[in-house]
Amino acid sequence: MGGGLSATSLYTNGGGRMKNYSIILSFLFILTSYTYSIAQVQTYLGIYAGYGMLNMKEVNDDLKDTYDAIRSFNIPISSPEDITGGLFLDGSLTFQSNKFLFGAEVNYISSSGNITYNDFTGSLEEKYDVNTIEFLGILGVKVPISELTSLVFKGYAGYGLASVEHNAAFIFYSSPSDNIIVKHEVDGGYFSSRLQGGFDFNINPVVISISVGYRIANSGQLKGSLTQDGTSYDNMGIRNTRGNDIEFDFTGVTFMGGFQFLL
Repeated sequence: MGGGLSATSLYTNGGGRMKNYSIILSFLFILTSYTYSIAQVQTYLGIYAGYGMLNMKEVNDDLKDTYDAIRSFNIPISSPEDITGGLFLDGSLTFQSNKFLFGAEVNYISSSGNITYNDFTGSLEEKYDVNTIEFLGILGVKVPISELTSLVFKGYAGYGLASVEHNAAFIFYSSPSDNIIVKHEVDGGYFSSRLQGGFDFNINPVVISISVGYRIANSGQLKGSLTQDGTSYDNMGIRNTRGNDIEFDFTGVTFMGGFQFLL
């Protein structure tokens, strides 16, 4: 029986084939599962608007210092208009796989604060215009609580680009040579993040979303150009009346509502 196959060789060859079949079946199972999961990913384009609060304490303190200085001369000037918040706009591209969410978004917020005065001797106007645009990644979870309603939690992290314009004009009608006109244009980048919770209402063909979030977005001291009485300077920050650099903090609570469209 030297030319025949032994029982041992049959067992060995058969076992090898079975092992190969197992590997092939496992690979097919993984491939099928992956293909199925990809097929289950839904893509949404989101458009939102709302109100974002801002922590511009140092800016508001600077306007208050100007107010106090004018009041010290017994001049009846109105209180400054503080920066407390502004219009918040948001656009996102979100992918949903089962309960999990991931994607990217861009948002924008702007606001302004000022103090003004005018009488027969002269005029004063000081104004801050602040804005930022942020580019963030998204990770989240969407938990259905009924057929139409889901509870949604999201985390965001990314990069922001802040821009501030500061204008101040002190005009003396009887002595124009004493006029002071100042303009700052500063900008800079910073890390931004946000935690957000809310509800999605699936009303075909759109999803209506409402949410509240808390943003961490302190751009710190910004630098740029300074023009004072016609003379320009580069790489300058904005300083308050006490000579300290002002930080611009876009951190705050955000309230939003909007629509998501299934692509």
